[in-house]
Amino acid sequence: MRCLMVEEANHLQNNLAAEKIRRGGDLRVEAEERRTNLRLREEQDAAYRASLEADQARESQRQEEEERLEREAAEAERKQK
Repeated sequence: MRCLMVEEANHLQNNLAAEKIRRGGDLRVEAEERRTNLRLREEQDAAYRASLEADQARESQRQEEEERLEREAAEAERKQK
C-alpha cells in the first residue's frame, strides 16, 4: 500500500512539473507542487515511524523470550542439583 501511495505521489509530482513548464512557472502550480512534496514526505515519515515501532516491538518480544528461556534454563539447572 505504501508503494502505491509513493507511486501516486511521484506521478502527481511529475504531472505538476510538466504543468509548471507548460504554464511558465505559474505560482499556483508551484504551490501545489510544494503541497504534494510535503504530503509525500509526511507519508514517508509516517511509514518509517510505523516500521520503526514494529521493529522495536519485535526486538522487545525477542529479548523477553530470550530472558524467559534463560530463567527457565537456570531454574531447571537448580532443580537438577
